[in-house]
Amino acid sequence: MGAVAEMFRQVPGSVRSDHPARSVCAWGRYAKYPGKHTCVEHSAVSEAGKRVWKAYETLFVDGNDFEKIGEDYEKAYVVPGVRIGNALVRLMYQRELVDFAVKWMETNRA
Repeated sequence: MGAVAEMFRQVPGSVRSDHPARSVCAWGRYAKYPGKHTCVEHSAVSEAGKRVWKAYETLFVDGNDFEKIGEDYEKAYVVPGVRIGNALVRLMYQRELVDFAVKWMETNRA
């Protein structure tokens, strides 16, 4: 993904997921995703120079309520927007948004 992502991946103690298409890297006390749900997905990968279909375990991502999380975030915080061409771009602090989303999910997801 780039020099900054690669630099972060190499930080001692960082953990990288083994997802062949959407790998993520994390660092810190929650880097190993304690208590998260996993599922089995499949993907074509290169193995010994040959394309093979592999099953792998990955984090289960449920994004069905992301719109609702965004709506509730915008009710709780001022989210300024600017226009770039015809697009409305919303500006927010990532840490604040992630912290809000985590609390929202802990409260609203079973």
